[in-house]
Amino acid sequence: MHSADEGDRRVGKRSKVNVPAWADPGGVLPVIDCRIIDITKDGARVSAASGRELPDMFQLRADSTRVIGAVEVIWRQANQVGVRFRQKA
Repeated sequence: MHSADEGDRRVGKRSKVNVPAWADPGGVLPVIDCRIIDITKDGARVSAASGRELPDMFQLRADSTRVIGAVEVIWRQANQVGVRFRQKA
């Protein structure tokens, strides 16, 4: 896992979106309110609204019906994480 201060390694253009979202860890665990700060075709920067730690892997949802995709945390800094969209098998 990398830290956010290792430099910007993004290949794609980042779009600031600042939208409410949910991190769904699956199973019986509760969803975590969060906010998508910015997004690229390969990943996003997500902030946990409650200050709770986001799991290493989760489904990122923009609302109750729209799944952005399965993500994997690649860096953590305070209450923000950088996630990479996981490829479908």
